[in-house]
Amino acid sequence: MSARIKIKKTVSQCYPALILLLCTLYFLRHTLDWFESPTVGNLDWDFNLFYLEIFVRPLRDFHQLPLWNPYSMGGFPINIHPGIKSFGPDTLLALLFGTLTGAKLTVILHYGVGFTGAWYLTRRVLGFSLWPVLFFSFFWLYSGWLPLHLYAGHANFSPILYAPFVVAFFIQAVRRNNHWYAVAAGFVLEIMLLSAAFYAVVYILIAGGVYVCAHELIRRPGLITGPSTARVFLLSAGAFLVLSAHRWIPLLLYATGGAGFHDFPDDSGHSLAQVWQMFTDRTGDPEAVQWAGQPYLWWEYGNYTGAYFWIVLIGLSFFIRRGDIPIVIVCCILL
Repeated sequence: MSARIKIKKTVSQCYPALILLLCTLYFLRHTLDWFESPTVGNLDWDFNLFYLEIFVRPLRDFHQLPLWNPYSMGGFPINIHPGIKSFGPDTLLALLFGTLTGAKLTVILHYGVGFTGAWYLTRRVLGFSLWPVLFFSFFWLYSGWLPLHLYAGHANFSPILYAPFVVAFFIQAVRRNNHWYAVAAGFVLEIMLLSAAFYAVVYILIAGGVYVCAHELIRRPGLITGPSTARVFLLSAGAFLVLSAHRWIPLLLYATGGAGFHDFPDDSGHSLAQVWQMFTDRTGDPEAVQWAGQPYLWWEYGNYTGAYFWIVLIGLSFFIRRGDIPIVIVCCILL
């Protein structure tokens, strides 16, 4: 291959990335005002900053591993609350630059990861040309869904921008029969969980499971060809469960009432159906006085996250071939 052809190929690969980078910088121009303001915003920003500071302060001020939250309800273990951040990018930035500035930098970091992941998935992995790359990436990054959440202070939603890397690594694991890509997908899910993106992780696993079931049932060659997708999915999910065991095991024990946290207002335990609601619907506040009479529906976010599959499906409809219709129908039925 001549040098000219190599240069042309490199430019064709990087051109969409350059456009996405410029659009991301333009999209984030409003964040420049953040660094001149002593606050981030109103609504739920104080709530998310509080749960970030709970983890950061023991490390920064007392040089202790943060295992206990002494600031709510007389104290409770940190790992049983999905809204509290752990050793993720946001806590690292908060330790380096302070909680407020770190939270602002985290939003910019997540958008940077989002644009990189969108380009890597659509251009490098799926091999789309310029316009499909820009269509999917614009749809994912700049639809307005996430900015609305950020305005409301739902900072725990921004790690969902890591999702393209999960999908890309999954596809690479299947195509190349390389299990390290599957482990990498599980690792990205763990980073999202450490940043308190609990609902994003749950719905990505649900969407992945639905796709794998449909793919195994139909067995039709498509963009993803290679060994069993179910095996790769189980390996990715298994890697995630092992890496994140320190979060989901205590949380599940509390949610089912088997951990003996009797200092909580509601220590009677919940049924498995209620636990499922806790992680996917408008219910399940771990600090609720009672299941039916919560003072504030903290986990309403689950409803909003569930819509992202249908948003993606609408975008895919422009590229679905006639032979793809059965797998789309199966996916919709399974959901």
